[in-house]
Amino acid sequence: MKLKDWKTVAEDWKAFIEVVGTILGWLALLFGGGFAICQYLEKNKADRIKESLVFVERFQKAPIYDKWERIASTWRNHEEEMNDLLKIPGVTEQWNSFVLTTIKEEQIEGDVFAIIDFFRLVHVCARSEICDADTINEFFGSEVRTFFRLHYPFISYNRETRKNPSHAKELEEFVASLPR
Repeated sequence: MKLKDWKTVAEDWKAFIEVVGTILGWLALLFGGGFAICQYLEKNKADRIKESLVFVERFQKAPIYDKWERIASTWRNHEEEMNDLLKIPGVTEQWNSFVLTTIKEEQIEGDVFAIIDFFRLVHVCARSEICDADTINEFFGSEVRTFFRLHYPFISYNRETRKNPSHAKELEEFVASLPR
């Protein structure tokens, strides 16, 4: 081979290496960027789960836990009456009256309002994606659904008497957003 041929081959290799180097650089940038985005999203998810667990912790401590337990204890004490009412077909008016009377006589209105407000905050946290919706639903889903259904006559009554149709709307939205 002549010197000129070696020079051409060297230039061709240099050009080839520059192209391969550029391609590898772009691939490294794309994969590195993809990896960084995945890491960011995982950290974001972990942060949302951490915020969710703050609500779980608050739910399991005073004063929320105490209020929740007072409400639960009240309904456990009236379980036989509840079961008897639920056996009657079309019991709506009697049921509503029973719920309202029990809440008033047992003096748990403040506790019910506090739990409504707590669940409102939980829902706002999940809806705004500060908290992780799956974690929130896992920890609170069945409780919030049962609470809302049981206390709906009280919520409805307060909407009417306070002339505030949006009373406990976040709670209602929370229940509606839960998976079936």
